[in-house]
Amino acid sequence: MIQIVEKMLDVINAVDNSVFLSLSGQEQKKIVDAALKHQLGGVLYVKLRPENKSSLINRDVFYLLESYWRTNAVKNMVLFHQLKDILEKFRENKINSMVLKGAYFADKLYPSIGSRPMSDIDILIYRKDQKKADEILTKSGYYCRWNKTWIDKFHYHYGYFPPLKNQFFLEVHWLLAKPEPYFTQNIKNIFQRAEEYEIEGEKTKVMSPEDQVVYLSIHHAWSHCFSVNLIQLFDLVLIFEKLEIDLNKLVDISKQYHAEKAVYITLNVVNKLFINSIDSNVIKKLEPENFPEYLSVAAVNIVLNRQQVLNTAFSRFMSRDKVYRKVFSLIKSVFPERKVLAEIYQLDSLSNVNLIHYMQRLKDLVVKYRTTGLNYVFRKKNTRNVFDNERIKNRMRNFLISNF
Repeated sequence: MIQIVEKMLDVINAVDNSVFLSLSGQEQKKIVDAALKHQLGGVLYVKLRPENKSSLINRDVFYLLESYWRTNAVKNMVLFHQLKDILEKFRENKINSMVLKGAYFADKLYPSIGSRPMSDIDILIYRKDQKKADEILTKSGYYCRWNKTWIDKFHYHYGYFPPLKNQFFLEVHWLLAKPEPYFTQNIKNIFQRAEEYEIEGEKTKVMSPEDQVVYLSIHHAWSHCFSVNLIQLFDLVLIFEKLEIDLNKLVDISKQYHAEKAVYITLNVVNKLFINSIDSNVIKKLEPENFPEYLSVAAVNIVLNRQQVLNTAFSRFMSRDKVYRKVFSLIKSVFPERKVLAEIYQLDSLSNVNLIHYMQRLKDLVVKYRTTGLNYVFRKKNTRNVFDNERIKNRMRNFLISNF
C-alpha cells in the first residue's frame, strides 16, 4: 500500500500530468483510491481536470474523482452556510470568535470549493464567553453530545450536533488542544496576533500564518503522532505557498508555545512527502540539537501506512519491552486514578467514582481489545506493525517533551 501512496504523491508533486497519464487504467484507479483515502481526491481532480478530454485518462476513474469533488462542494456549501449563521449569532451577542483549520483553509488556500473536504467546523472563543456561546447554540437547536460538567473540568471544547441532524459536527474551543504541562496556549496572544477575514460575507478572525503553522504542528506531531491524512499535511504546503510567513516570528511563536521540536519535525515530514515544498532554510532555523533523524523517517511511514489507531493506554502497554513493565502498565490502565476514571466515564465529581466503575473499566477493555490482543499474542503481522509504530510514537512524544 505504501508504494501506491508514494506513486500518488509523485502525481501530486509532478509539475504536469504526464506521470498519471502514462499509467494504465488499473494503475490510475489505484492512485485515485489512495488519494481518496487520504482526502486528496479534490486536489487530484483539479489537477487532472484539464485532461478531461484526453484518451489517456480512464473515464471511470475521472468520473469517480469528479463525483467526489461535487459531493465535497455540496457539503462545504452547507457547512459554510451553517458557519456564517453561527458567526453572525456570536457577533450579535458580542462574542469574539475565530475560525480554525478546515473552513478557513478550504476557503482561502484551495482553488475550488470542492477541493478540500471538511468533516466539522472548529471555532475558538474566550473561556469567559463559553457559557453564553453554549446558550446561543442550544437555543438555535444545537445539542452537546457530552456531559458539560465533565468537559468544563477536563476538556478543551464542546462538541455539538446541529439542528435536523445534518451530517457535520461543530466544535467550540476555548483552548487549541487538551491542556498539557508541556505546551503553552496563550489564547489572548493568539487573538491579538489574529487577522481579519471574511467568510460568506461575515467578518471573523483567523490565526496569523505563524500561529497556524505552530498549531497544526502540535496537532499533527503531538496530539496524533502523524496518524493523519495527507490532506492535513498538504494544508501546510499551501500555507507556506500562499501566505506570508515571517520566519523570525515563526521561531519566536514556536518558542512561546514551547513547540520548536514539534514544528521542526512536522515541517521536515511535510518536505519529505511533498518534495521540497518548504524552504529548507525555514526548517534548519528550527532544527534542535542532536535530532534523531529516524523519527522523521518513522513519521513518514506512519503517515503512508495509515494503520489503525490504538487506544493510547493499550498501545503503551503493548509497546513495553519487559514483561514486568507490561504488567505494571496494564494495572495502571485498568485501575487509573479516580480523576482519570471520572474523565473516562464523564462523571460530574470524584465522589461518584466507586468500585463499579473500576469493574466496568476492566470489562470495557476486555471487550474492546480482545481481538487486537490475541492477534498480538499470535504474532499477526499487521497488528505487530501497529505496535511497532506505537513504540515509535512513544519515543516521539518523549523527544517532543524532553527538556521540560
